[in-house]
Amino acid sequence: MERKSVRLHGLGVYEGRGQGPIRIVRFDVESTPRVAVAGTAEEEIQRLHHALGAAQKDLRSLQGKEKEANDLLDAHILLLQDPVLVDQVESRLSSLGGKRRRTEEVFEEVIESFAKLFEEKKEPYLRERAADLRDVGRRALGHLTVDRIRLPTNGVIVARDLPPSALLEVKD
Repeated sequence: MERKSVRLHGLGVYEGRGQGPIRIVRFDVESTPRVAVAGTAEEEIQRLHHALGAAQKDLRSLQGKEKEANDLLDAHILLLQDPVLVDQVESRLSSLGGKRRRTEEVFEEVIESFAKLFEEKKEPYLRERAADLRDVGRRALGHLTVDRIRLPTNGVIVARDLPPSALLEVKD
């Protein structure tokens, strides 16, 4: 069997060359499997709090010796604890008048609306926070889905966008 060589160009995370099987990873929300049926508003709010707590636990487990990385992770944890964000999701889930919606849908809507507010800011620093918000949103959504997104442990990871917190999951 003849092997075909493929050359990919992109931004490397580590210096040097990579060799091995290609592992394509998608971090967009559309590629994430979802729970099919929504529960009651109370059940969906409980799922939200479980996912937010689990995502915060994930981020804490990534903390290490590097202050800059720890500062980023602390900021991401604070985003997940933001009472305005949480209240917005809870209120949308509670005010559906008997109509049921999955937490994933509502949470994604709220994250995206907040991210767009950041993107509209004049200051580059604030515009960049939209990516952080989407990153923590992806992580929390991972706990709401049937099958969590995990980075492969071997090979060369290929992704259109690799969120900062996912990068910290990659071991040397």
